[in-house]
Amino acid sequence: RAGRDFFKRVDSIEAVTKKDMTRRPTRSPVREPTISPIGPPTGFPSSMPTYFPSSTPSMAPSRMHDQVIVTGSRNDLELGGTTTSSYGYVWNIRTKPESGVVLMTGFDFYTESTNEITFEVWSREGSFKGHKGSYDGWDLIAAGTTKGRGIGRYTAIPEEMYTPVSIGGGGEAEGGIRAFYLTLETRELVYKLRDAGDVQLAASDATHHADSEDIEVYEGESILWYPFPDPSEVMFYRFPRQYLGAIYYDRLPCRPF
Repeated sequence: RAGRDFFKRVDSIEAVTKKDMTRRPTRSPVREPTISPIGPPTGFPSSMPTYFPSSTPSMAPSRMHDQVIVTGSRNDLELGGTTTSSYGYVWNIRTKPESGVVLMTGFDFYTESTNEITFEVWSREGSFKGHKGSYDGWDLIAAGTTKGRGIGRYTAIPEEMYTPVSIGGGGEAEGGIRAFYLTLETRELVYKLRDAGDVQLAASDATHHADSEDIEVYEGESILWYPFPDPSEVMFYRFPRQYLGAIYYDRLPCRPF
C-alpha cells in the first residue's frame, strides 16, 4: 500500500533458496538436546529424576549427632507428682556395649523456683560409689547462677557455664561409665521418686530409669545438704532416686574430652 508515511512502496520481489534463509530468532536456546553431557559437570546435582530408579528403598537416614534424653513426663512436672526436692543429686551414666564414645554437652534440671539459682555440676570417670562426700577425683564442669523457670518447665544450665565431658564407649566393662553430681545452694532441686509399685531392690545404681540407643541413665541418690556431706551421715542421702530433667549429648564427637 502506498500513500501513507508508514508504508514504503514495494519495488521488487526476489526469491532465495531454503538453505540461504536465516533462522527465525527464538527466546529459547537453539541447541538441540544431546544424550551425553555437552560440558564439564557442575557442582550441583540436577533436579531430574534418574532413568533407572532402584527397586528397593535406600537405607534409613542416620541419626543426628546431637541427641537428648528427657527423663520426666508431663505429670512429673505438675504439683502432686511423684517428686520431691533437695539440695543435690548424684548418679551414674553408662554407655551401652555397642556404643562408641559420647560427649555430654549439657543438662537441664527441674526446679519450681523462678528466682536466681546458684548451681554446681561435678563429674568423675567411673562410679560415684565410694566417692561421695569428698571432691577428690571430681572435676567441676559447670558453676554459676541462672534464673529458674518454675513449675512445668526445665531450667537449662547455660552453655557458656558448662564444660563438655566424654564417656568411653563399650559400656562399663570398657570404662564407659561416668558419675555426675548436680547441686544447688538451696533446697530447690526437684527429682523423682521410684514408683510405689516397683518391687526392685531398694538400692541406688542398680538399674537405669531412662536410656537411648547409646547411653543409660541409672538411678542415683538425693543429697539433703550442701556442700557434699560425709556419707557416714546417712541421714543426708536418700535412694534410689531418679534424675528429672534433660540430658544432652553428641553421639559422634570429633574427639573425647
